[in-house]
Parts: sequence; C-alpha cells; structure tokens
Amino acid sequence: MSIRDSHHFGVFMAHTETRTEHGWGQAPQTECTDNSFTNLNAARCGGAAFRVNNITCTNNVIIRAAFDENLKGGLSLPNPIW
Repeated sequence: MSIRDSHHFGVFMAHTETRTEHGWGQAPQTECTDNSFTNLNAARCGGAAFRVNNITCTNNVIIRAAFDENLKGGLSLPNPIW
C-alpha cells in the first residue's frame, strides 16, 4: 500500500468510540488487533506516517515499511494511561 500527500496521517489506527451514559467511550470489541502491514509506503503526509491512537490496539505488525518526509515523523504511539 502506498500513501502520498495525505493532509493528515498516512494510516490512522483507533479503537471505535461510542456514546455512553458518561460521554464518549470505547466501543466493546472494536479495538484494532492482530493486523499486519507489509510493504507500506507513506510519504509527505501532514501528520505521522502511521498513527496508533489507542493503547488497546495491540499485536499489530509493520513489515518492510518506508516512511519518508512526513511532517510528524514515522510511527506515532499513544501515551499509556496509568
């Protein structure tokens, strides 16, 4: 897969959200897990080449990727919530 000149992230991986009685929250069983991305190319994106937005997105693999000239770098990971 090749992504070029995206205005935001090249790939944006996130857990789906839904409205709850307390506001917005993560929808059950919608986390991104166990995916693989092979030969991914992301260039000249306005954000990071690959953004993992939630700590619940686990066991994902990126193989032979090329991230070039992206405004916010290559891989962007969430901060863990303690």
